[in-house]
Amino acid sequence: MAHVEELVATIRREAFDEIEFLRDEVTEDLLGELEKAYWELETWYQRAGMVQLVGDYLEPALHSMMLDILGAPDDLPGANLLLVTKATAICVLQGSYDDIGRFSSDQIATKTRSTQLRDRAGVPSAPPRPRSITSSRES
Repeated sequence: MAHVEELVATIRREAFDEIEFLRDEVTEDLLGELEKAYWELETWYQRAGMVQLVGDYLEPALHSMMLDILGAPDDLPGANLLLVTKATAICVLQGSYDDIGRFSSDQIATKTRSTQLRDRAGVPSAPPRPRSITSSRES
């Protein structure tokens, strides 16, 4: 089993192919530590990686990070990655993966539902931003 530090290091490298394989390493007892680590990530892509890593869990403890990622800008390079990540976040917040296909392919539906969920939770329209909004690979 991977340790939290190893998982976070992979996320910081924005190694999305590796993140996909590491999803099986995440257990419910790691969720609290991973949720805390989310807030220290420096880019929206890293935050997207964390959401992808923990997105198999429909846990209320993850809701604050899911609401945050829904506020990521839609116009960043790699918008498809962010669309799929937001679809995952919506499903976690709704407590069901029934709509994952629709939200993964329909940017307008995803944006509308993201706004509804953030408004319902009382999240400001402009979330606190990571230190950098772009990929570390673009620097």
